[in-house]
Amino acid sequence: MGSADRNTGARWTRRARHLAVLVASLSLVAGGSALAAPPGPQVVAAPSGAEVVPDSYIVVLADGHPSAVAQEHVQRHGAELRYVYEHAFSGYAATMPARAAAAVARDPRVAWVEPETIETVQSQQLPTGIDRIETDRNPTVTTDGTGTGLVDIPVAVIDTGIAAHPDLNLAGRVDCTVSSGGGPFASYSCVEGEGDDGNGHGTHVGGTIGAVDNGVGVVGVAPGTPLWSVKVCPTNSCPSGAINAGIDWVAGKKADAKAGDPDGVDFAAANFSISSADSDNSCANPANATHAAICGLVGEGVSFVMAAGNDNREKVPYPVALSVSAIADFDGVAGGAGEPTCRTDEDDTLASFSNYGEKVRIAAPGVCILSTWNDGGYNTISGTSMAAPHVAGAVALYLHANGQPPASNAAGVAAIEEAITDVAHPQGTSAANPCSYDDARLGGPLLFVNAGAFAGDDTCGVAGEDDAEPDPDPEPGDPDPEPGDIELSASGYKVRGVKHADLSWSGATSNEVDILRDGVVIATVADEDSYTDNIGTRGGGSYTYQVCEAGSDTCSNEVTVTF
Repeated sequence: MGSADRNTGARWTRRARHLAVLVASLSLVAGGSALAAPPGPQVVAAPSGAEVVPDSYIVVLADGHPSAVAQEHVQRHGAELRYVYEHAFSGYAATMPARAAAAVARDPRVAWVEPETIETVQSQQLPTGIDRIETDRNPTVTTDGTGTGLVDIPVAVIDTGIAAHPDLNLAGRVDCTVSSGGGPFASYSCVEGEGDDGNGHGTHVGGTIGAVDNGVGVVGVAPGTPLWSVKVCPTNSCPSGAINAGIDWVAGKKADAKAGDPDGVDFAAANFSISSADSDNSCANPANATHAAICGLVGEGVSFVMAAGNDNREKVPYPVALSVSAIADFDGVAGGAGEPTCRTDEDDTLASFSNYGEKVRIAAPGVCILSTWNDGGYNTISGTSMAAPHVAGAVALYLHANGQPPASNAAGVAAIEEAITDVAHPQGTSAANPCSYDDARLGGPLLFVNAGAFAGDDTCGVAGEDDAEPDPDPEPGDPDPEPGDIELSASGYKVRGVKHADLSWSGATSNEVDILRDGVVIATVADEDSYTDNIGTRGGGSYTYQVCEAGSDTCSNEVTVTF
C-alpha cells in the first residue's frame, strides 16, 4: 500500500470510529419497541431438527444503525454482508465462520446472533373453500362472473412468487432470493419487477386470496384485489435470510405509503404459507429474527396471516400472527355430508395433517382446494398453506365491505383481526351452531365472511337445507305438474365451483319435454332422455327437478339435487 493509500485508510478509520461512536447512541425501533439485548454474548442455537445454512448468520441488533454496524463488523470480523434489515427489525445477514459469529455476539449493540435456517412451503399434495366460508353470499362482491364489487385492498404474498395469470390482478413483484458471490445463499437483494413462480405454490395462494370474478377459472375471497408477489423461496425451500428480507421489504413499502410516498404500498395483509418455529413470546421478547420482523411488520399496520403447519401436532404460533389451521370440506356446505375427493379426510373435520392447538386463532378450508397455477391453468392441492390465504383474503374483504382503509399500527391490526375472529363460527356443531366443523383437536373457530361484520346477512349453507337464492314466482301459464309415468333421475356436480345438474328420464311420449326447476319451466327441449342444467352460479343449494310432456301436466317424479 502506498502513502496515499495509507493516508486514505487512516482517514477512513477515523471516520468509521467517529460514525461508530455517533450511531452507538441511537436506537432503532422495530414495531414500536426496541429489542432488549439478552445478558451476555449469545449465538442462539437453531431449533431442533432445523436445516441450517453453513456459516450463514442473522444478526439482530438492540442498538445502532444497521448499515453502520454491519459495515463495521464486515471490516473487523471479515464477515461477508448479504442483506441489511432496517424496516421490520434492525439487523443484517452475513456469511462468516462460527468464531466470527461469536465475536459479533459479544458486541453490546447486538441482541443476538442466530444461524440462518431453511423453512418449507406448507402444502400437501395435489376448492370448495370459497363456498364454505360463504364469500358467494357476501353482498359486497360478486362470484358469478359479472366482475362487479371489485376489492381494491393490497395484499402481499410472501412465498415462491406469483406467475402472471389471466385470473389474477398481479400489481407488482419483488424477488428477495437474488444471490451473488459464493453460492446460492451468498447475498440477498430484493429486486423489484422480478421473481416469477417456478413452483406453483405462491400462484395457488394468490388465487385463493383474490382471483378475479371474470367468469372463468376460479374466484377468490377478495375478488380482484391487488396482489404483490414477494418471492422468498427459490423452490420449496425458503432461507430465513430471504424470508426476513421479504418481510422487511413489505414493511418498508408500508412505511413509505404512510409517509405519502407514491411508490409506497398500503398493504392490509401479508400471507405467509411457510413453516415457522414455535414460540408464545411477545414482541417485547421475540424468539428469533423472523419473529422480530413479523412484529415490526404488524407494528406498521399489516396483518400477518400464517399457516399453522402440516405436522398433525400441537402448534404454538407467534401470538402477533393470525395463525390458521385447515379443515376438510368436500361440498362447500356444513353438515358433514360431503364425499371425499382428492383425499380421504372426513368432511367438516380438521384436516388429518393440520397442526392444531388452543393458541391457533382461526380455521379455514385447506383440503382439495382448486386455485390458479403457474402454467396459466389451475390445480387442486391441500395444506394449511391453502387455508391461510382464505383468511388473508378475508382481511381485504372485511375492509372493503366496511369502507375502511388498511390499519396503520399494531392496534389497528388487532381490531381488524378481532372483528374477523369474533364472527367466525365456534368449533363444534350443534342445533344452535350448525355452520361449523367438529373435531377433538382444537383448530380455532371457522372463518365466516357472510357475517354482519362483513355486511352480510349471517346465513350459511348446510347440507340438506335449501341453500339457493329463491327463484322468482312462476309466470302465469306455467304448468302445475302432477306425477305421471315419466321416471326421472338427476345428479349434481360442480365444475370449478359452478353448479351443474345432469337429468335423465324415460317414459316420455311426446317429441318435446319441459324441464322444470323448482316448479318453473327453464327449458323446452327435444325428448332425448337427458339434459344438463348449467345452473351458472356458485355456492350451495337444493334444486327440485321434474320433466313433463311439453305443455301438459303429465310429469315425472320430483328429484331434489343438493350441492
